Amino acid sequence: MLGESIFPDNLFTANYDTNKQTLMKRINEHDAFDIDISFKTKDKLEIVITDPLVQKSGVATYNFIYSKNEWLATESDSFDLMNNYDEIKFGKIKK
Repeated sequence: MLGESIFPDNLFTANYDTNKQTLMKRINEHDAFDIDISFKTKDKLEIVITDPLVQKSGVATYNFIYSKNEWLATESDSFDLMNNYDEIKFGKIKK
């Protein structure tokens, strides 16, 4: 249904917040990305983790915004991302 947001069942659990802090710390380290990227203020990064064995919904989404030379956690706004940003890269982690 267009315009209806669906959030993970465990959006506000301790694991979600802990994971968000861990991801934010990691993406702010100098070797976090495998290619050289010049980030600009207001750039956005969305990390989507899917694992149906760990979570009931199988999806956890973490959003970050680049400001003053660092990534900061921000609230998810799918409509803003879809309407105002282009997806530059998409990837999967290989086992």
